[in-house]
Amino acid sequence: GELSDRLYDLLRRADVWRVASGGRFDPAVGGMVAAWGFDDLTRPQTGGVPDQAAIDRMIAATTTGYTFGGSRDLQSFDPAVRLDIGAIVKGALLAEAIAAVADNAVERLVVDLGGDVAVQSTAADDAFRVAVANPSGGPPSALLTMRSGEFVMTSGGYARYREIDGERYQHIIDPRSGWPVPPAAATVIGDDPVHADAAATALVVGGPKEFSAVCAAMGVDKALLID
Repeated sequence: GELSDRLYDLLRRADVWRVASGGRFDPAVGGMVAAWGFDDLTRPQTGGVPDQAAIDRMIAATTTGYTFGGSRDLQSFDPAVRLDIGAIVKGALLAEAIAAVADNAVERLVVDLGGDVAVQSTAADDAFRVAVANPSGGPPSALLTMRSGEFVMTSGGYARYREIDGERYQHIIDPRSGWPVPPAAATVIGDDPVHADAAATALVVGGPKEFSAVCAAMGVDKALLID
């Protein structure tokens, strides 16, 4: 169907990062998110771990994916394909928030969307210090220095999860396997918040062993991963 310009452009950008991440970040993961019950964490939990046949079906749906047509069309011939832009929507909103005040002579600005932060200043040498929360509680894990025009985006599953038969499953799913990844948090600093948001998710999915490879593939040079 035909999408709004805003959504079409966002999905077009997301597709670039889907390819670059080797499928670690994929907007077509929506079916898996729903199968695990992460699409609405306010809903009472029912059922257990999805059976492997259902997981395999969702993996096939991400493989089938979707294509972009003319006139802002998005097409898929697999009814199981379901999009979820939760991994990048806060990045898009931060960019819009900064753009909304760009012409209003604001001297110094910090926008915080639940730990995803944008900073802006009229002073070229101005610096902002941003703390990265420790997933286990206690003192911050890191203290970052940001410059005007930069965004810090964090992806982590330690705060959003489901417990099934005494086992905790966090909400970030590896599109390649259909299973939630081990608890971790990734923080990325960059001048493109959508890119940084997608990269943070890909880093969590890749984990410590793939950290350097994902940074290189996604073009990230400022990143932190807490496992």
